[in-house]
Amino acid sequence: MRSSHAARLASRFDDSQAGALRALVNNAAIQINAPVETLPLDQWRKQFEVNLFGHIAVTQALLPALLRDSGRVVNISSVGGRIAMPTYGPYAGTKFALEAVSDSLRRARNCSIPR
Repeated sequence: MRSSHAARLASRFDDSQAGALRALVNNAAIQINAPVETLPLDQWRKQFEVNLFGHIAVTQALLPALLRDSGRVVNISSVGGRIAMPTYGPYAGTKFALEAVSDSLRRARNCSIPR
């Protein structure tokens, strides 16, 4: 997701007329499977851009409104974020990373980080 798209989305919730933002469900993903040594680096980047950085961009853009409105972030991951199968290295890498980011965000919110 381009940052301009995320910014436009966030601007919809800056106005008090928009109502409360109760949840964000990040569900975007693509799956490109190949042995680690054969998949071109641009394909790795494409997969990380969609499966990880897109989620982060939307979360960052909407987190102020979600915090204000006591909303939640739900990141849809995969069993690929727990177990890496042969030729699933690129996909599993994105899902392991999403699991880590989700865990970190959850722990940060539980620590009452100042808003």
